[in-house]
Amino acid sequence: LAPGAPRGVRFAAARALRDVAKTGATPETAVLLLSRLATETDPAVASRLAFALSRFGGDGADTNIASLHETRTVALLSALDRPEMTGLAYKQTLAGVAEMGLGEEAFYPYVGLNESARDQTVNKLAEEIRRLLHKSGADTDAPSVNAAVEAYTEGAHREAVRSVARLSALHTTPDGETQRRAAAVLGAMARRRNHETEAQHPEELLLALLLAKTALGDGS
Repeated sequence: LAPGAPRGVRFAAARALRDVAKTGATPETAVLLLSRLATETDPAVASRLAFALSRFGGDGADTNIASLHETRTVALLSALDRPEMTGLAYKQTLAGVAEMGLGEEAFYPYVGLNESARDQTVNKLAEEIRRLLHKSGADTDAPSVNAAVEAYTEGAHREAVRSVARLSALHTTPDGETQRRAAAVLGAMARRRNHETEAQHPEELLLALLLAKTALGDGS
């Protein structure tokens, strides 16, 4: 992974790290990988590094890696927002962000949806979240869900994510590690700055809705 190594070697090394990250990683390795992600200029290699970072801390890994959850999430989002992070590299990095707050590969079925299927899924997830809010007595949060869907329809995808993150129930409902992590990743997504030339990525609202659904207690 050294900067001077050939691109193909760096790519293969990053890909191999993904396979050992869950059980063979240490906090020191994670910190080193964070440093390499920050300086890697090739989007394909960076996306593989990001995904490897998302897999750190599985069963059998050093439990101290859990303390790096927020640091890793912010690093992945920073990589995601690079202008050169497009196409497959962008989707791979977004999948890494998803794994920080959802189960392994839980987001993959949503990455390749066409526009019509994505619109239907957004409306379906929004309705499921409204039901969860009603069940928990948080009906006052429903307007934020409605605002997210409206912003999505208007093409304001970053604002749609922020609307989901405004759900007050996210600050009171999460009572398990999975729920807390989902809420934390959603919050980190919403705190990113807008850029005048930023590309629009409607997949991010799908992820935000899935994170909210998980944080509210339904990860199915």
